Amino acid sequence: MALTGIAIGNAVLKSEDKMIPTHKLLSATLIFLLPTFAHAQDWTGAYVGGSVGGVSSDPALGAFIGYQHQFKSIVLGAELGYTQLPDAEVIDGSATASIDQLTDLNLRLGFAFDRVLVYGAYGATSFGSTDTSYDVDVGNMFGLGAGYKINENVAIGAQYNYRIPIISNIISGADEDVDLEEFALRVSYQF
Repeated sequence: MALTGIAIGNAVLKSEDKMIPTHKLLSATLIFLLPTFAHAQDWTGAYVGGSVGGVSSDPALGAFIGYQHQFKSIVLGAELGYTQLPDAEVIDGSATASIDQLTDLNLRLGFAFDRVLVYGAYGATSFGSTDTSYDVDVGNMFGLGAGYKINENVAIGAQYNYRIPIISNIISGADEDVDLEEFALRVSYQF
């Protein structure tokens, strides 16, 4: 069967035997290719990764490990993260403390759109400080992020975290809340 011509619109694809309407040919082609385009990524599994970013205008490097499970388009998970800071100064009113490390444990809720995952996070943060006049222990962490799967195992993304450490002045005994913001670029490997 030799092709003698192809036309666009309401025309037909001609062959020696018969004429095939182009809308039927286009429909058959789309049905054939649809599984290729609609292949959904699965976000279920354990993962490890690293991040680079900034916390309150200071550079920060981090590492994290977690597990998430996908239920249709909803993704639930938990993550443990560690961030190293070069002695970030946290100032609010009379409270000033130097924080050099953050450890987060948070729960994540997200929505997957094929290769894209958009999520929110909430959890607790432990703060490490070298400042002896203030005691920085724990606080709350709220986060928003997005990830994009490059392939079956590797994802890149960005995350914004808002932390509220409780700083206790050891001398006066007063507790003060301060704000600590972080923006980080992330890369992870899913098992």
